[in-house]
Amino acid sequence: MFDATFSPATGDAIPADLMLPLVLDALPVAVFWKDRQSRLLGCNRVFAEIAGVSHPDELVGKSPLDLCAAESAARVMADDAQVMTSGRPMMGIQEEIVLPDGRSRWNETNKLPLRDPRGEIIGVLVTIKDVTERRHFELERARLIEEITTARDAALEASAAKSMFVANMSHELRTPLNAIIGYAEMIQEETPRENAEHADLECILNSARHLLGLVNDILDMSKLAAGRMVANKEVVSPTAITREVMDALAPAARANNVVLDWGDKPKGFMTLCDATKLRQCVFNLVSNACKFTKDGAVHVSIGIDDARPRETFVISVTDTGIGMSEEQMKALFQPFAQADASIARKYGGTGLGLVITRSLAQLMGGDISVASEPGKGSTFTLWLPLLPVASNCARNAVA
Repeated sequence: MFDATFSPATGDAIPADLMLPLVLDALPVAVFWKDRQSRLLGCNRVFAEIAGVSHPDELVGKSPLDLCAAESAARVMADDAQVMTSGRPMMGIQEEIVLPDGRSRWNETNKLPLRDPRGEIIGVLVTIKDVTERRHFELERARLIEEITTARDAALEASAAKSMFVANMSHELRTPLNAIIGYAEMIQEETPRENAEHADLECILNSARHLLGLVNDILDMSKLAAGRMVANKEVVSPTAITREVMDALAPAARANNVVLDWGDKPKGFMTLCDATKLRQCVFNLVSNACKFTKDGAVHVSIGIDDARPRETFVISVTDTGIGMSEEQMKALFQPFAQADASIARKYGGTGLGLVITRSLAQLMGGDISVASEPGKGSTFTLWLPLLPVASNCARNAVA
């Protein structure tokens, strides 16, 4: 056993009983030890500085009642008694200590039973680290998180209320619009085509249908935002649905001198899908292609993609229209946004069509991608999961 340590500066021996205080004073944490009545037997200089005295010896014999407020002292002494009674240490305790002058500080405390050479517990050894600044930071962070959470919840509630209001208003708007369209169609059927009123009625119908389309877009967007839209699964023929859409949009394509056709011979197959939402997705993609193409062509292709992790079917719509830049494509799926202001002025629309289309695709388990180049057209690709159909269900397929 070593009885002394030698100083490298002087070569003199430092006795072991003097070396221990030097070691304790070098520690960056406060260290002190107490007897079974929680009275201090000794401490290092760090604890003396915390207690506000010039030398550790001034604290010998002091109890927690001398160093902190009564409530804190009682808690400290209770912890001391628990450690000495159980013989088990208490580690990493974060506790608030109120000082006699009313100030408080936070300590990270470790308490260990102090034993004599025979193993008998004669007191408790304590280390404390001042974590007041860290605790204040944690409390402030918790307060800010609570404020942010409250603000987020309020914003979500406001958004849900807004979506509900828009959905309700859209329903209120659709009812009179449907009546206007219905009555205008009835009057137009009874009006000879050569009459001037026939053209006026056509103008009314076109405007009402356009307005109804805008209202439907807003209604769909509000439903999606509110999480009120669900996807059904029914047996459908994607090829038949796409063909129906192309037939319906043929007049619009001819109006822009656009050739609307199949890019490749379509493959017929059945799958489980929401027929209404699939039709809406295909309609939006094909109508957009016809809308932004003049004196050109729109090619539609459909097939099965085995290259993806799960089997999917793919519908691609390629046009020779105005195309888009990288910057324009970044804003493509943002609500109420169009490629740029000039396009919005020239072609109109809410800027919701592609947002709704992508949201519907994702609702059905798929997505949409786009490739484009300014002046050279665009290709929009819709892919959806190809779900197996029981043979006895195929006869009842939705075409």
